[in-house]
Amino acid sequence: MSETFYKIIPVSYFDKDNLENCTKPIELDIKSGFMHFSYKHQVNGVLQKFFNKFEQNNFVQIIILEIDPEVLQKNGSELRVEANKPGGEKYPHLYGSQKIPIKAVKKIIVFKKDSAGFWDKF
Repeated sequence: MSETFYKIIPVSYFDKDNLENCTKPIELDIKSGFMHFSYKHQVNGVLQKFFNKFEQNNFVQIIILEIDPEVLQKNGSELRVEANKPGGEKYPHLYGSQKIPIKAVKKIIVFKKDSAGFWDKF
């Protein structure tokens, strides 16, 4: 798997100074037993479906991490592309260690919801 993908997390779940694991897993990842990622064309849908609840002062701020999958694979993690439900759209998932080393992060994008409650288009 060499296509770049994205991890969406609340700002408070990101720690750029933790070289071995720069993120805390979100609740969905913990319940599933693997980390959920998105391809670029899937980010907007994931934002709307899963990231409307992290509100702070009528704004929402999250981080979108652009991830290099080859670094994760070299780190001993297993990456699979699979549907979350039978016949559904396929997403990248990370099994094994739920850690993202900072060296796997190609880009950090801070994303905010506006006062009307809408996400900008990614």
